[in-house]
Amino acid sequence: MDVIQFSDFRSIDKPQLPLEPKRRERFCQHPHVFVCEQSRQLECRICGQIIDPFDYLYEWACRDRNLMSTRDALRKEIEKLEAELKALKRDEKNTRQRLKRLKTIE
Repeated sequence: MDVIQFSDFRSIDKPQLPLEPKRRERFCQHPHVFVCEQSRQLECRICGQIIDPFDYLYEWACRDRNLMSTRDALRKEIEKLEAELKALKRDEKNTRQRLKRLKTIE
């Protein structure tokens, strides 16, 4: 039976320390980030760039704040559209009743 040592298992798929910054070839949003616990650095798995942890958390906080304000604006828009829909349904019902009355008069 093959036994895998725990220390060998932890070294799988981890970059060597210290992390060296790599040149960015194109704009990257850094959607997949590797967290190096020893050096306390972040590395983008897509472009390989070393990311400052504070900057990364700050960006997340800004995106979260933007999402919350967007969500609130969309909720207000939904409420407005629901009110408009109710008014249109009421107008449609009134129009149908008027047509029905006009047909009975003729």
